[in-house]
Amino acid sequence: DARRLGAGDPAAGRGDDGDGPPRQPRPSLAPTWRLAVLVAVVGAGHFAVTAITHSPAAGWILLGLDAACLAGAVVDARRLPLPVQLTGVRRTPKLWSLRVTETMVVSVTNSSRRPVSGRLYLPLPAPLVTKADSVGITIEPGAYTSATFEVTATRRGRHDVEPLLLDVTSPLGLMRRRYAVCPAERVSVYPDLHEARRLELGVRQRRDEVGMRRATVLGIGTDFESLREYRPDDDFRLIDWHATARKQTPVARQYRIERNQSVVFVVDTGRLMAAPVGLIRRLDAALNAATAMAFACGRLDDRVGLVAFDERVHTRMPPARNKADLILAAMCTMEPRRVESDYALAFRVAGGMKRSLIVLFTDLLDASASRRLLEAVPTLARHHLVVVASVLDPDFDAVLGDDPTTTAAAFEQSVALDLEAGHRFVVASLRRLGVEVVEAPLGRFSASLVDAYLRLKAHARL
Repeated sequence: DARRLGAGDPAAGRGDDGDGPPRQPRPSLAPTWRLAVLVAVVGAGHFAVTAITHSPAAGWILLGLDAACLAGAVVDARRLPLPVQLTGVRRTPKLWSLRVTETMVVSVTNSSRRPVSGRLYLPLPAPLVTKADSVGITIEPGAYTSATFEVTATRRGRHDVEPLLLDVTSPLGLMRRRYAVCPAERVSVYPDLHEARRLELGVRQRRDEVGMRRATVLGIGTDFESLREYRPDDDFRLIDWHATARKQTPVARQYRIERNQSVVFVVDTGRLMAAPVGLIRRLDAALNAATAMAFACGRLDDRVGLVAFDERVHTRMPPARNKADLILAAMCTMEPRRVESDYALAFRVAGGMKRSLIVLFTDLLDASASRRLLEAVPTLARHHLVVVASVLDPDFDAVLGDDPTTTAAAFEQSVALDLEAGHRFVVASLRRLGVEVVEAPLGRFSASLVDAYLRLKAHARL
């Protein structure tokens, strides 16, 4: 279950060097523009009066005013709260999802005897973005106040979030102190867990949801369940001929779907998966769909494994139950590399496991890579049920659908047509080899894959 992920992630809470997050910076004290202007005016007056009057007494008086300004700044600074009197707590989601806006709530407590007014700043690493990274707050003595930030993660992985900073100006406005009110922490951004839970709920409730077909857990299994009226889309093997003869109407047998079957995700992390599709990369779309399918597999008590590869195999996890935390932890840091993928090597690793549903996430548009895929897949398909999942690129479809108005657009569409012809050939060749091909736009990719998984189980293809 993904809710246990935080405890199972061995790298959670550590810094980039493995020694922990960055240290909390010390509070810094600095003059404000008001003090700078005041000192500058008094200093300029000192030089002007000395030059005009040539009177040492007037100069000493102005120097005394300068010293009084600086002494006032020191006294004003002492009225600022001590660092231990301003403390904060940051409440963030335990699990962050890619491209999902999460809410970060910060509560700051003022244990001093004076009210505090300042500006709270939220320093974020580049992969985490927010519309407003600062907010003005006022905290009464002995009270606390809260501020809310809406943060969106644009990249998977583990990211260090620096301490929250609170700038407080002294009562006379002469000095400013910066406090680190919350310690640094590390957040882990995973594939889209919200969509995965939504699809899992559709499986659990056995109803249509986000484009899925009915997620029935009845099909062609080994345990007889009941008799029902035969439907046009049923497999003919379901017909019970004795019951049909008695009722003079087609009657079908219904069985419980087998559980404890094995599903292995084979994820291509080569150059093809670095290409963008929509606002994310192909690898991110693949991992979102794999996460959704892993949740569905867990709901139906199937075992899940993972193989990640490019020119070599990076991750190998044999199918097991209750290992969602380890699989998601591996997906969190998975990144594409600009190298050619070795399908034959990955299939040898996956093929050595017991008979499973092998789900390969890759791109089918590249002619040379698809040729290597077609050469390697027959060995795997002889012993396993293979599904190739690929997300469709909306930009590619837009090029094919537009009427070219310029020479460049005509050449672009010509190239797209050649790619489309090669793509259709690859898909047809895979299906002739007995491979299921699942392709869908980004918005429906995860739901289409879960739908295909449920359909294969319902027809006892495993």
